[in-house]
Amino acid sequence: MNMQPSAGERVWAIPELQDAIISGVSPEIWSKLSLVSKSFFEPMIRRIFKSCTQRKYEELMRRCRSNERKALYRSSIEIIILHTSNLSARPANWVKLFEHCPNLEQIIYQSKRLKRSINDDGKPEYTFDYSCHECLPWNPTEPIKAPVGLPKSFKIVRNLTISAGLDWTVQESLYPLYKSKLLERIRFYGHGPSSLNLLYLPLPTHYLVDMFSELVKERFDTPKVLSLKTFDLTLPELVNLIGNKLEVFSVEPETYATTGIAFEEFYRKVEWDQLQELFTLLIAFRRQPTSESDLQNNVEDTPFTIPIRKDVKKLKNLYQIRIELVYPPDTILSPIQLDNEKRYVRQIADIVYSLVHWSHFITKEPLSNNLVLMASYERTDMIVPHVRSAEFSHTLYQAFLERIKERGEADIRRLEGTM
Repeated sequence: MNMQPSAGERVWAIPELQDAIISGVSPEIWSKLSLVSKSFFEPMIRRIFKSCTQRKYEELMRRCRSNERKALYRSSIEIIILHTSNLSARPANWVKLFEHCPNLEQIIYQSKRLKRSINDDGKPEYTFDYSCHECLPWNPTEPIKAPVGLPKSFKIVRNLTISAGLDWTVQESLYPLYKSKLLERIRFYGHGPSSLNLLYLPLPTHYLVDMFSELVKERFDTPKVLSLKTFDLTLPELVNLIGNKLEVFSVEPETYATTGIAFEEFYRKVEWDQLQELFTLLIAFRRQPTSESDLQNNVEDTPFTIPIRKDVKKLKNLYQIRIELVYPPDTILSPIQLDNEKRYVRQIADIVYSLVHWSHFITKEPLSNNLVLMASYERTDMIVPHVRSAEFSHTLYQAFLERIKERGEADIRRLEGTM
């Protein structure tokens, strides 16, 4: 007599539904679920050992006596995390783990990562990426050391962090030297860095525009991740130059003086359609509030400050946005000024809503996880000036979120009306 599978068994047999069901279960009981039945065992083992430490892997191979069970463990592993050992010190030997684990995608040790992919010919290719910290220029004549011990077949990706010395200070007269040394480093590596962190090298962006203009002409790749400490009015020009591959863009200035552009000017000048790969935008903008006397005389800047551009389409990947408005030092807003600033951030919310694809708003995550607006200013009574959260930051953030929700609810009603 043939026993037909139950409805539950048929659902469990669908890989996509199986994965969704397991994702909704606490990892603490995965081991227990693997013992429920034979049909549960393999899917749960594949989930439990999807990411595995080196110690756990070696223990499994040592204790397991069944070759069939060993094969299941090995085929389940997609990520192996190494500990400090002879193996971690020799990345060339990591390839052996890929030979033992057919579905292994990457091996991680601290900031180093080896990834395997299959090319069009069905052959494995290996990409080794790691973080590299350059301190410039303690000794401008010091030769650059190349990494050693890596097979020539590995594609090398370096995530560069550039700093200016132990005190992180930069003399303006040294800017051209810093630019030339940075350019020298990148040319030495033979390809553009996938990630470039300049948080400790506050080089004005017009120097970066000059540098990347040269590198683009020389067919160097532009970074996917770029972090800056300071910027000037050429920031849109920099974004337009390298934006087609940019995935994460972060600018974190410390003072009002190093915050070089207003939101409306940045929005107006950037070629947004180039930024189709952009996922995360974390950026601070200068904001000079309208004076109380002008507002009392009905001179408002908000009705015409930020017109929405009709030529800009939604960015399909843009998901996380954090906008910081940096006000002049020791800013205190009167009630009429605060109302005007709330109108201003509602316009920013309209812009953000026009850029982010609507599907990103239909998630279980609260909007506040991915859409953030902050207000800050510099305290002049502090020994070391830096920006801090303003007292009115929460009020402006609430106005920002409320406007996003209003736009989303209006679109939902519009869609329901057409169904």
